Amino acid sequence: MNTARKMLILPVVFCLLVLTAGNALADYAWYNCTVVRVGQNRMGVFQITLARPGVTESRTFTLPADRTDRLLAIALSAVSANLKVRAYVDWRFEEGRTLKGLQAVGAVQ
Repeated sequence: MNTARKMLILPVVFCLLVLTAGNALADYAWYNCTVVRVGQNRMGVFQITLARPGVTESRTFTLPADRTDRLLAIALSAVSANLKVRAYVDWRFEEGRTLKGLQAVGAVQ
């Protein structure tokens, strides 16, 4: 292989590695969910349980202390008005992961 070809392959391989690593590290995403339960656990930490359409298990997420009031207001509004939410979470996690964002999106059919 000549030097010019080697110099061309190296940046291509590097770009592919960066793109692959970026997708592997992207664990948080927006998911359409229904709020199943909102409240405090036994230790006084606020948590929200979410269910996704087509997924049999619901998951429980911890509300971060600095945004508990805002996220709790959205979650309680969604429960009382029967709204779906979009949650910014890592769905493939161990129990107790933190909820990063929450948006009410519309009525449940």
